[in-house]
Amino acid sequence: MAVTYGGLQLPVRRTGGLLRWQEMRAKDYLTATASSEVSIAEVPTTCNLSRSYFIKAFKKTTGRTPHRWLLEHRVDRAKELLLHSRPIAEIALECGFSDQSHFTRVFTNLMGMPPGVWRRQCSSPHLVCTQTRTVIPAR
Repeated sequence: MAVTYGGLQLPVRRTGGLLRWQEMRAKDYLTATASSEVSIAEVPTTCNLSRSYFIKAFKKTTGRTPHRWLLEHRVDRAKELLLHSRPIAEIALECGFSDQSHFTRVFTNLMGMPPGVWRRQCSSPHLVCTQTRTVIPAR
């Protein structure tokens, strides 16, 4: 009655997602193996879940699939390395991409610009580099 007529809000219980320990274990495993060829099929076994349930639950919990999360993690790591003057091909391999071309495609897809352009813009003193996109500050 209090819910129907009184406007009482009951806490919504999240169902279908990963438990906190499963989410942390999956992210830890993906992070630890990010620079190598990791099979997403290996991750559910660390959480004692089936592959199909794990992928659905991971997406419900994080808002992205395990593969997308892994790509974003690799690009975040690459952005840190791009701030130094190392070759892009070397950074691509160190972050777990198969080659520079693969890295450039993924980076451009996520960031909206190739890694070389992002690096040049971040070295400009009048630009601020953010985690999501490089933006020109408002004047």
